[in-house]
Amino acid sequence: MSDYLTEVFGERGLFASRFPGYEMREGQVALARMVDEAMRGGRHALGEGPCGTGKGVAYGVPSVWHARHAGKRVVIATANIALQEQLVTKDLPLLAEILPWPFSFALLKGRSNYLCIDRLRESEVRGELAGMYDDEQDRQADAMLAWARETRTGDVSELRFVPLHQVWSKASVGSDECKGEDCPFRDECFAERAKAIASDADIVVTNYHLLFAHLAVRRETGQDLVLPPFDLLVLDEAHEAAEIAREFFGFTVSGHTINRLAKAAAELGDRKLADRLRRRGGEVFDRVGAFARSPAYRI
Repeated sequence: MSDYLTEVFGERGLFASRFPGYEMREGQVALARMVDEAMRGGRHALGEGPCGTGKGVAYGVPSVWHARHAGKRVVIATANIALQEQLVTKDLPLLAEILPWPFSFALLKGRSNYLCIDRLRESEVRGELAGMYDDEQDRQADAMLAWARETRTGDVSELRFVPLHQVWSKASVGSDECKGEDCPFRDECFAERAKAIASDADIVVTNYHLLFAHLAVRRETGQDLVLPPFDLLVLDEAHEAAEIAREFFGFTVSGHTINRLAKAAAELGDRKLADRLRRRGGEVFDRVGAFARSPAYRI
């Protein structure tokens, strides 16, 4: 075990000093060691552990160490908001309290998770928040307006309830709707403020959608426009990543698409191409269907 891991997880280590009756968990230590070796050697690593392993702490300790001692910014991407909240409200604050290496961390979500002052003002001017569809929407709208006057982060998770889409949509925008440089409240923008805080953090916690949006934009522009530049990446619940990655890097081809292309080719007078498209397309979908029915697909 690396010396610092012994210092943290060992029977006389920092955790043992902090928690009376502490017992070292072999699975947690093994995962921490694997993550450390991967980060140290610039390699990929895949780890799995049952509930109760303490995975967040296991990869959190080497993440902090490499951030502070090797100057590496670490991005931790999770599959859902619950995991993000656990990291930023429990695991990372615990490590900040116990570890002797001061570090900073930040949570960064998609733009629609933050209050948009411009959108809220527009909704108020138009009267969209007055006399909504039912009493529940009215109650939520009133509570949201009161929160909007006090919040320092604009993060929707601060609300004590999950707002209905009909309500939250009056106070938030997606990236496609954002006015960007033309917004009169850009200097007060909660989403941009969160990005600025993340750009100075040693560890950035985010979700898969934002991570893959970042990678897709970076592939097109060569610039880090969504997330700040980072050196190390940890995927929590990595089995959830592939499906979300396909949304950003995959494409969809259907039988209808093939038939539409074949029809267009025929209308342009190229019947040979039209026939070839239909034939080849049919072969592809037959093979995909056969694979989907096979034991290999179910595995």
